[in-house]
Amino acid sequence: MPAQYALLLSNKDTVPQVYYGDLYKETDQYMKTKSMYYDAITTLMKARGEFVNGGQTMTKVNDNLITSVRYGKGVADASSNGTDPLSRTTGMAVIAGNNPSMKEQIVAINMGLAHANEQYRNLIDSTADGLTYNSNGSVNPSVLTTDSKGILRVTVKGYSNPYVSGYLSVWVPLINGTQNARTSAQKVRNVPGKVFTSNAALDSHMIYEDFSLFQPEPTTVNEHAYNVIKDNAALFNQLGITDFWMAPSYTPFNMSRYNEGYAMTDRYNLGTAENPTKYGSGEELSNAIAALHQAGLKVQEDLVMNQMIGFSTQEAVTVTRVDRDAKQLSVDGQTFADQIYFGYTRGGGQGQQDYGGKYLAELKQKYPDLFTTKAASTGVAPDPNTRITEWSAKYENGTSLQNIGIGLAVKMPNGYYAYLNDGNNKTFATTLPDAISSADYYANQENI
Repeated sequence: MPAQYALLLSNKDTVPQVYYGDLYKETDQYMKTKSMYYDAITTLMKARGEFVNGGQTMTKVNDNLITSVRYGKGVADASSNGTDPLSRTTGMAVIAGNNPSMKEQIVAINMGLAHANEQYRNLIDSTADGLTYNSNGSVNPSVLTTDSKGILRVTVKGYSNPYVSGYLSVWVPLINGTQNARTSAQKVRNVPGKVFTSNAALDSHMIYEDFSLFQPEPTTVNEHAYNVIKDNAALFNQLGITDFWMAPSYTPFNMSRYNEGYAMTDRYNLGTAENPTKYGSGEELSNAIAALHQAGLKVQEDLVMNQMIGFSTQEAVTVTRVDRDAKQLSVDGQTFADQIYFGYTRGGGQGQQDYGGKYLAELKQKYPDLFTTKAASTGVAPDPNTRITEWSAKYENGTSLQNIGIGLAVKMPNGYYAYLNDGNNKTFATTLPDAISSADYYANQENI
């Protein structure tokens, strides 16, 4: 795990993502218990913001080892001298191996001419007992010096323990105090017409996914994740996090398979003090976001708009199996078109009832393209005059069956409809469309 993060957090042209469950025990209350990898990962997170910048070279040393070098801010490659005041004091070397039986050897790493005759600090190193952050127990000293060509020579050896299976060490320039190696977005322009452009500003971001699906329900208000996040906003900044990915903030519906904020019918219910979500109330969410903004972080809210299956109320619908382009799909020569089944596709909430569609006129004025873009599955654009105060299949633009609805009403070869249970040996009644008589519906059900 630490070796994976060492490579991930030092890699160029990526926006790495750090996962909550790698820093904290997922089955304990929010941020209560640190994981065994907390020190290693957070050391790397802090070092990313302080040292990681510039060009990169990744080298396969042998079948057991690779090295990854970042040359420093304003330094494109090993032959460059650098164009930034931080060129010499930034950069990083990562040495990672996957053979715990590897014999002791010396690896030469080219840190570049910009780093000739420079001292490097042993940030993380492997030992027989795990990882060290001060070189205690390591075969390397706490400080090494490059030669006149910028070559850093590191002694490596294979180890086997819960922290490393092979070898890991990370080296950064020895500096006094702290520094910020990141590049702000205001100093870099994207290429026109490009959605993604490689640049140092993008490379300076680091996303933190702040939740786990295994997180238990809180037992007190102080354990609400939003309140803990608010109290630790400064810590997240210190760790070098730039983008904070929050869990979905919605209240799930009664039959939802999740209690994680996914699969909701009410887009306006963020939880209240009397009925909070797993993470807290809407007010606590607002306070947490304000604290993160105050600490300099951007906030991303998780929202899955089309996760709408297993609502609280059934309805009879017709279904056709289609591909991703909404064209009828044949599987093993068989099609599934205009067949009736009963899906849990109806539901809502008081917030949805009160506010659903309330701002359509304003949206149409500010974003007219929203109401001229046609859906691929229906060929119809959204109607700005239709308020969705309760969800049903006609609004959902297709649905995933997920073994919930299919099979509840099966059309037999003789044209009759047969009744089946829901897969859990529970039978239930439902309202049938006018086109199907109850006699037809229950005909021959004993033969199924």
